[in-house]
Amino acid sequence: MAAETIKLSVQALVLGPDQPIDALLAPLAPVARIEGSIIIERTDDPAKPFTQFRPPAKVVYMGPETPQLKLLLPPLGKTGHYRATFLGEPGKSEPVVFAVAQS
Repeated sequence: MAAETIKLSVQALVLGPDQPIDALLAPLAPVARIEGSIIIERTDDPAKPFTQFRPPAKVVYMGPETPQLKLLLPPLGKTGHYRATFLGEPGKSEPVVFAVAQS
């Protein structure tokens, strides 16, 4: 497996159904271009397979070299266990796992 070249993180590991996802993409070194998609998958039971929940969120940044890119993704609206992965340039992130629960 290729080494991770960009990290994806979310600020809160448990969100409410109507709470946006505060995400951060951080390449291992500053880059002038980040382009790809964040794929969000869902399951009711983390011991079972995840399936794609909605169309991938497109990400495009081209500008001065940046060490990170902060994103605000729309709320998921449904409780469950989620996994998000960035795929594109400068590479693929490891998945980040989080949950959506009623408050």
